[in-house]
Amino acid sequence: MPTKVCHNSIEADNVEADNVEVRRNILFTLCLQKTHSHIQILRKREMRKNIRKLGVKDFVNAGLTVEEANEFDGVLSNIISISSSPTDTWHHLVYWSLILKELSVSFVEPPKCILDTSDPSKHGGTWLPGSVLNIADCCLQPSAHPNKKDDSIAIIWRDEGFDDAKVNRISLKQLRQQVMLVASAIDATFSRGDAIAIDMQMTANAVIIYLAIVLAGCVVVSIADSFAPKEIEARLRISKAKGIFTQDFISRGGRKFPLYSRVIEAASCKVIVLPVIGDDLGVRLREQDLSWKDFLFSVRSDHYAPIYQPVDSVTNILFSSGTTGDPKAIPWTQLAPIRSAADGWALIDIQPGDVYCWPTNLGWVMGPTLIYHCLLTGATLALYHGSPQGHGFGKFVQDAGVTILGTVPSLVKTWKSTQCMEGLDWTKIK
Repeated sequence: MPTKVCHNSIEADNVEADNVEVRRNILFTLCLQKTHSHIQILRKREMRKNIRKLGVKDFVNAGLTVEEANEFDGVLSNIISISSSPTDTWHHLVYWSLILKELSVSFVEPPKCILDTSDPSKHGGTWLPGSVLNIADCCLQPSAHPNKKDDSIAIIWRDEGFDDAKVNRISLKQLRQQVMLVASAIDATFSRGDAIAIDMQMTANAVIIYLAIVLAGCVVVSIADSFAPKEIEARLRISKAKGIFTQDFISRGGRKFPLYSRVIEAASCKVIVLPVIGDDLGVRLREQDLSWKDFLFSVRSDHYAPIYQPVDSVTNILFSSGTTGDPKAIPWTQLAPIRSAADGWALIDIQPGDVYCWPTNLGWVMGPTLIYHCLLTGATLALYHGSPQGHGFGKFVQDAGVTILGTVPSLVKTWKSTQCMEGLDWTKIK
């Protein structure tokens, strides 16, 4: 018998008593909702238990009344009896219900259940069937749980070469306003559902553009800023991109490298160009292209109604490396950010108040992952606009109060060989 867990807020008394499966699903959901304020007890202790060992006492400790705990125990026993694997039961029924409470994921139409395995033709089942949302909107809205307020710091950043300047901060409210402004400009330039590429450094503006594309119901095409024109062209062609956001130059290690010139060699579509620093571009644009300033010029309102879509709608096209032929498109639906943020919450222990830094790029999977890791958990995204190999990056980690730092062995080897991080205070890192 297929396992389902409803996630709708429905009163159990409104369900016919003889509809055992539906009643069981709803009772399970109601019990999880009841324990929400005590969720850390389940998270820190009970999730480590074998599901068969949980009993009435555990549920009372988690916040249920004795009557509710007895009913919940019966519900859980029935589910276990029809499941081939206690681990799968715990994972599907309990873990994902907790995840949807721990992340700032809100549905305009809630899922009918967590996992529907009733259709054998759908390998692995259907996750969150029937749900409708906009995952970018989930990132931008305040929530009570996790604790995300309008004045919470969403992004903290610094440009390379400004090591002694104060770090720049963007609150959640400011981020929402800027994303909505860009989404309005996207509406004026593109059509809903268009694929729109991003080929630039992972700056605060790049994150704003990424979220705005998703908020507007379009699809992000991820392209790394290190790619040659041939590699850019292949990804634009495969994704059928209608436009691309880029920079005039890349600034890294105190040097400037051309980027716009590489993009126009590859792209015939419209290009929107941001200055690497300041307000003025350092290149002359083609006639059909737009500067960032002109792109935003006609937009006056920072209010925008998000485009809500089914959970399985595509929001991002990433690519394989392409080392053995043409790169393969890898679509991300709205489920991917939820899964990604769930991994961050469960495996990295990302919490509201954390400051999370990981040098990467939106052209690789870690770029979008980092955005959702932070903005769906209430953490702050820390961005250094430059090379992570020198003292300037380490000074930013110190000044931003980074608590979670992602890296790779080759980068750590560089830090050790150059001793560039000596004398810095990284004690806030977990």
